[in-house]
Amino acid sequence: MSNDNPFSESQFKTSKYQPDYPGRFESIVHARQWYRAYVDWYNLQHPHSGLASPRSRSSPADIARLRRSVDSFEAHPERFLRGRPKVAMPPASVSINPVQPDDDDPAPTAR
Repeated sequence: MSNDNPFSESQFKTSKYQPDYPGRFESIVHARQWYRAYVDWYNLQHPHSGLASPRSRSSPADIARLRRSVDSFEAHPERFLRGRPKVAMPPASVSINPVQPDDDDPAPTAR
């Protein structure tokens, strides 16, 4: 659905495509054990595209700044059919339904 949490949906899809995903868990204990090991692997070993590895000491903003400083376009402009690439800085924050500063009461009231 369009109002689902996209981060959770992405994580669930990634876990389901793991070679050792059991499909059906024998019990809640089995599910918790498998997901605990999976989350440890995902956070500590799995390379994340565009962000370097999770163990990288560089922040996404540092990586974006580094990518901006490398000028491959000058050396090989023929490789870039659409012109000089643009490296976007990562967002300052990510949230779902952020509370606006002028909201006095974040909970809607029924009328």
